[in-house]
Amino acid sequence: MSVAFIIDVPYRLLIFNLIKDVEVCLLCGSSPTLGKLEKEITRFWKPALDTLKSVRQVFPRNFQITSSIDPNILGFLLLNNETHRCLSTVSLVPEDSQDKPTLSRKERIEILRSFYHQIIGSFFASTVDQSNTDPSKLSHSATETYITTDTHKCYAIQSLPYQFFVLYNNDIPTYAMRNVTQKTLSILTKDKSIQI
Repeated sequence: MSVAFIIDVPYRLLIFNLIKDVEVCLLCGSSPTLGKLEKEITRFWKPALDTLKSVRQVFPRNFQITSSIDPNILGFLLLNNETHRCLSTVSLVPEDSQDKPTLSRKERIEILRSFYHQIIGSFFASTVDQSNTDPSKLSHSATETYITTDTHKCYAIQSLPYQFFVLYNNDIPTYAMRNVTQKTLSILTKDKSIQI
């Protein structure tokens, strides 16, 4: 036995602009009227407008920071193994800035992801179940590591409970990465507006 449904109610996809770059989409039938929906959207979203405005101010970085971050940093991944939280960004410099990064956003994401996968489980302890390797079997306990390439540099530091992976542009001197990474980790973990 087959059942066929005939839908004779027209659906509307309505998009309302709440603030710049923030829209709400609504799928509804033929009623209520557009005028009534506009009033309801305003009434419903009004309590959240201040929150949306504050979130919009930190986009695309996605977090507020009271201290400045070194301009050589293109992105980072900060993990807290106790709280199982992370903070990550590859958008420290706005895309329309004059100090435009040499690597695209997509490239920065892929490089940071690849660096994380290369280091976790081989040098740093992994919190992921069924990790392939166990760094405790090594004859030493690594707490810091780095790589350099023609286009970028990466530095990782393990300072329990944190694991911090940083992507740098190629302009930073290799000897400076350790100090900048430690300073940035300290800034991020001590900033009261960031809860990680």
